[in-house]
Amino acid sequence: MRLTLLFLFLISLAPASQAVAGAAEDVRFITQHVLRDVMKKTVPDMVAGAYTHHYIDWLRERSARLEDAGRFAELLPPEATQVWVARFPGVVETQCFKTFSPKELRLAAEDIRRNPKGAVKKKSEKTRRAIDPADPVSGLEAVNRDLAALNREMEEMATALRTDPRMRVEMAGGACAFRTLLNYSWAIAQSPKIEADISVKGLSEILQTPGIATFPNRIVRQSILREVAAAQKR
Repeated sequence: MRLTLLFLFLISLAPASQAVAGAAEDVRFITQHVLRDVMKKTVPDMVAGAYTHHYIDWLRERSARLEDAGRFAELLPPEATQVWVARFPGVVETQCFKTFSPKELRLAAEDIRRNPKGAVKKKSEKTRRAIDPADPVSGLEAVNRDLAALNREMEEMATALRTDPRMRVEMAGGACAFRTLLNYSWAIAQSPKIEADISVKGLSEILQTPGIATFPNRIVRQSILREVAAAQKR
């Protein structure tokens, strides 16, 4: 009897677990689609910029100063930040789960699979008319006409955002990913648990690049470079 009840209980859970698994697959697919371009450069650049803050603190503690943080971040090798870059898609997936319903995710994933270049069908006619001196309609009337067309287009988009889950995911998904990237970068920069990795290959050369860092004197400079060299030998 107990085995029968357990079996029936597990059967009752099957649809829910299948739905969760389906939503997880959809959100992973959508995240890969949304991030397909930004993972190449934008995310690594933002993460490197955030991680650089820990090198600023590390140098400051040794009485040195990082003068060009942007250039320093550009020179950091990818392996210095690869762990944080690799974790970012998972963070976006979590935010998507919180932002969109399973139905929205399913419909958006279906649309993306059908049309990878644009999940929602775009209007073929855009309001891009410039005022043409040869237009028989006066300039003011032309402006009013174009504004009216633009207002209609904005109203249609607002309606679609309220009623079409696919449109909502497409429009809000990118914004969600970008907002998550900002928060993620800020967390990396501010986290007291993250320390500058001075064993990174090439760090000594980066610090000696003209304009990157300044040292109060030669003794401090040599001390810092020796510390970096010792860390890279471990």
